[in-house]
Amino acid sequence: MPHGGILRIVTSSVPGSYVRTKFPEAEAERYIRITVSDEGEGMNAETRLRIFEPFFTTKGVGKGSGLGLAVVYGVVRGHDGFVDVESNVKSGTDFFLYLPVSEQPLSAPVVPDVSTAATGGTETILIIEDEPMLLELLRVLLETSGYTVLSAADGEEALKIYKSRMKEIAVVLSDMGLPKLGGWEVFQKMKEINPKVRSILASGYLDHGLRADMLAAGAKDFIQKPYVPDKILLRIREVIDEPAS
Repeated sequence: MPHGGILRIVTSSVPGSYVRTKFPEAEAERYIRITVSDEGEGMNAETRLRIFEPFFTTKGVGKGSGLGLAVVYGVVRGHDGFVDVESNVKSGTDFFLYLPVSEQPLSAPVVPDVSTAATGGTETILIIEDEPMLLELLRVLLETSGYTVLSAADGEEALKIYKSRMKEIAVVLSDMGLPKLGGWEVFQKMKEINPKVRSILASGYLDHGLRADMLAAGAKDFIQKPYVPDKILLRIREVIDEPAS
């Protein structure tokens, strides 16, 4: 809303039958609907079709990454929910987030089994991440867990490091949205260099079909950001410990 206005957030409960009129694959009996409405400039039909694409933005260069709505979409879909949008130019925008209501009663918190807790190691991990703060957090997390960390902020730098230190690197942890050369392209080129590369790809936008494609292409995993420290440590350890194919 470049000229100001009112932002409204409303929650309500809606039956699954209503959600299925918009999303036939919806299975839950009830959904929580979160409605976010603004009084901004609105969107035309072409923009509405693209707003959930990673890195699509209507802002000028340097004014926005275009990841916000893609991340929202990924999180909601990751919880078996749906996102709908209604908008017209000069009349504002309404976003509708539908999250399934669990029919199961709340259970007591599960105390993690120490034997299955995430563990560290002494191997070398290559992190490819263009967000400096996130890169530093990952580096500290892995180094305090015993790993040696190599890092790159773009795809081209990552390939140079991998070519020169391939034999040392146990796992590559790569963001998908990288400057100069995207995460998918980097993975493919690493596969050409070393068909047995162990790579974990990550994105704020997680589509189950895309994940299946990545795994079929040889990636060890395709996970959704933001990273959860214990989970990423555990997944890295699992990938390292997998028998060589």
